[in-house]
Amino acid sequence: MVGVMQFAALGPVGAIDRGEPVHLGGPRHHAVLGVLIAQVGRVVPIDVIVTEVWGDDAGERAIASVHTHIISNLRHVLGKHHRAGSFVDCDHAHPRLLDQAFEDAGAG
Repeated sequence: MVGVMQFAALGPVGAIDRGEPVHLGGPRHHAVLGVLIAQVGRVVPIDVIVTEVWGDDAGERAIASVHTHIISNLRHVLGKHHRAGSFVDCDHAHPRLLDQAFEDAGAG
C-alpha cells in the first residue's frame, strides 16, 4: 500500500512505510513495538513492557531505558513517517500504540 504505514507482528516485528522498512533501532525497540502492537489502543504500563521485553530479572536500568530511549525513539521514528504525527501516545508511565495507526492502515 503506497503512503500507508504498516506494522508487522507475525515474524519479525517492524514497521513498513511506502514499501520500505522503517529503521526502529535495536532488538529491544522492535520488542517494545511488538508489545504495543499486541495491546493496540490500550495503555500499557511500563512495568508490563519491561517484564515482556527483559523478563522477570529486569532492573532499574531497563525501566530507565524504556522511559528515556525506547519510547522516545519510537515516537520520533514513527511520527516522522506519518503525516498526522506519532502513532505512540505516551505519558511517562503509560505508552500506547494508537488505534489510529491501524485505522489508517485499514482505510487505504
